[in-house]
Amino acid sequence: MAAAGFSVTDAALTGFRIVWERPLAVVYWAGLQFAASLASTTFITLSAGQQFAKAAEASLQFSLDPTPMLARLEALAPTYAVLLIGVLVLQAVVSAAMNRAVLRPEESRFGYLRLAADELRQLGLFALILLFGALLYLGVVLVAGVIFALLGFAGGDTGLALAFLILIPLLVVVFVFAAVRFSLAPAMTFATRKIDLLGSWRLTRGRFWALLWTYLLAFVLDLVVWALTLAIAMFATAILGGGFASLGQGVDADLSTLATAFTPASVLFMAITAIGSALRLPLMVTPPASVYRALTGGAAVGVGRVFD
Repeated sequence: MAAAGFSVTDAALTGFRIVWERPLAVVYWAGLQFAASLASTTFITLSAGQQFAKAAEASLQFSLDPTPMLARLEALAPTYAVLLIGVLVLQAVVSAAMNRAVLRPEESRFGYLRLAADELRQLGLFALILLFGALLYLGVVLVAGVIFALLGFAGGDTGLALAFLILIPLLVVVFVFAAVRFSLAPAMTFATRKIDLLGSWRLTRGRFWALLWTYLLAFVLDLVVWALTLAIAMFATAILGGGFASLGQGVDADLSTLATAFTPASVLFMAITAIGSALRLPLMVTPPASVYRALTGGAAVGVGRVFD
């Protein structure tokens, strides 16, 4: 789609090219993902392992009384909060690394991984996107509430069922549209060294469908790699554990204690999925950077700054 200013296939295949050209970087990314898995599992086990185990058991038991589950979720809230912060930091580091691989390929030291100003700007951007997403969700819910009220008043149960049929597609369409229009924000923030959200909206104007096809193609490739990774991980775990009956030890480890959380099967599963994640990350994260480079030449164009 030359009219869009970039090639859909070239952008979608950016991740494959980076993996092929920079295999050493994949080793660093796999190490980071493995370390993150070990750290998060250790933190969950030590901070709320017993609560997680009880919550898992309760989820398998049907009950009309939500009080016990709500109490467990409240007890787990601090753990979830810390994990959310950890995920945001990890995503900021990964996003900066992927953008660096595309926009500053000469900075290949340590697999493009850093913890500096670029990463902090990505973290700030993600926090801004998280806030915007929450506000957008509330806006859609308010609109849906009006629709529910009108249809429920007019059509009773049938009207409410129709409202649900309207709400779900509406949520999907709104969030997909917003995600595509703001998709260039990480690359633009990295290139301009300014947290920039609105600039992506301007740069993607008239390019929604080309971008959507790019991301869908990258997503399909990601699904293939994910399926292969999962199959290899499950097969290897089954061999180590003595049969497919042992898969639960790797796929869904018992977080009650460190001994049960880190069995040979679970550690092997983490290691293989970490390698798979290192292969998958470029597939989904680098296409927007490739599109931004094609549209701007990688220049630090200032097309709308939110804050410095």
